[in-house]
Amino acid sequence: MDDSLDTSQQKVFLSEDYLIDFQDDSEQIFVKAENLLVKIEKKECGEDDYAEFTYLMNRLKGDAFVTGIVWVSELASLMDDVSMKLKDLEHIRLPHVVEVYFRCFDAIRTHVQGLIEDRVETDDKVLKDMKTIHVALKAERKRIDQKSIDEMFET
Repeated sequence: MDDSLDTSQQKVFLSEDYLIDFQDDSEQIFVKAENLLVKIEKKECGEDDYAEFTYLMNRLKGDAFVTGIVWVSELASLMDDVSMKLKDLEHIRLPHVVEVYFRCFDAIRTHVQGLIEDRVETDDKVLKDMKTIHVALKAERKRIDQKSIDEMFET
């Protein structure tokens, strides 16, 4: 996480219109994701629910990246990776992971609202907690870097 960007530097990269659009879109994602997490925690879900939750986390990650919200993008990448492991969790560990997801959603809401209001608020505890879960679940996914993509298309 790059803590060196102050609010004025963040504003150079982030248009308030884009932030408001992201805020609206992410809120829709959060509402759907929160409902799915309740079903997942109660084990009242099917494969489609897991797939939809993973899709929502992937969309959140992509939207944050495209919008340029660095802290949210980092957190959402971890959330996306962990979402792929949810269906394999034992019931005893699941409540903790669900609770951290809810805290992540709240932290993202606060962070984006702060950027709109010219302040930067990050919840380093929730980021650390999601990183801990990410490591514990071995949720790291291999990502292809741009150089590798370029090499695939060279003739």
